[in-house]
Amino acid sequence: MRSGSAGASPRTTTGGTSPATVVFRGGTDPTAGLSLLLRAEPMGKTWGEGLNWTVRQSGDDMQLVMTTRHYAGNTWIDDGTSEPDWGVNHYDPQSETNPTTAGTRTVPVATVTLPASTGLTENTWATRDHTLQVKAVGLTVTTTVNGVEIDSRTLTGDQIRRHGSFGFAGGSNATIRDVKVTGTGAPDFAVDLTTGANPFEDGIGTLSGLTFPPKNPFIPAKNAILPIANPAPLLRRAFTLPRARRVSKARLHLSAAGNVTFTVNGAPITVHGKQATREGTNVPRLLTDQSAYDRTVLYDTFDVTALLRDGRENVVAELGRGWYGVTASGVVLAACPLQRRTSPAREARRDLHRRLGHQPRHRQGLAHR
Repeated sequence: MRSGSAGASPRTTTGGTSPATVVFRGGTDPTAGLSLLLRAEPMGKTWGEGLNWTVRQSGDDMQLVMTTRHYAGNTWIDDGTSEPDWGVNHYDPQSETNPTTAGTRTVPVATVTLPASTGLTENTWATRDHTLQVKAVGLTVTTTVNGVEIDSRTLTGDQIRRHGSFGFAGGSNATIRDVKVTGTGAPDFAVDLTTGANPFEDGIGTLSGLTFPPKNPFIPAKNAILPIANPAPLLRRAFTLPRARRVSKARLHLSAAGNVTFTVNGAPITVHGKQATREGTNVPRLLTDQSAYDRTVLYDTFDVTALLRDGRENVVAELGRGWYGVTASGVVLAACPLQRRTSPAREARRDLHRRLGHQPRHRQGLAHR
């Protein structure tokens, strides 16, 4: 469905091509199968919008089950001629954090039985690698298994999804060896997952490939999505310092509802104000701490004196989703260099925190820990 936000992230257009190719080996439960999510967008607490293409065992057959999943509140049909009534029959995933209708709904597309010529059977599911490719050209989606085309159809009505990211649905039971995705509006993506890498938002990286946690009746399964349809926003601010005056101290007070990586003149901030080590062991991660964001947003203070230059300065923030950003990208609330007086006792306490590798932290407005 089309985004109604100005300045939206790059996305697949209606006439675009978006093939996704996955090399995998089935797990111990072929009835759970492997579920690919295509043109997926975050809604509510999950990636509630997307095409769901699942290969799994049903009886004695291996089947491809194709559905479209919508957030329950999204009843608008993207037929190419009408527009959504925002906040009534369609919700913007980048801004609507508390839609009025909970849950998702599933629209059937089709179910087909895999022919024997694909070589993907109950007996080979977990004993050899298989290649699954789903290619979407506009509204036409073509699926091949091990080089054999098994289905090609045009989405209509409520089945339609026009853009979004790629990933795997929670509950998949397989090991993913290799993934290639192109045509998403972002740079082409390819990764060999047998290196232990995991660029997805969930899943478990191993030297055999990307795996997924076993089903747990008490914990909902999470989708493992590539953050390519909603890339991390970058914010930059340039300013000029007086050349004739020396800056004795500069402090950065940083707050972000979610997750942020911050640099000053291209150098990352550090926990003690010195230059970052080659390994990055003194670079803080996962800023800022999680909180009840509707009541409290935490901020951190960093010494950036050594990172400033004599003249024009640049500060850059890269925003991540974090806990706050389940349905929206993180937002930097404030970031500015300041000169600040501190007492000897407080300076000694801060020095102890630095030696112990702790980050100075402020909570609830100006209350200092």
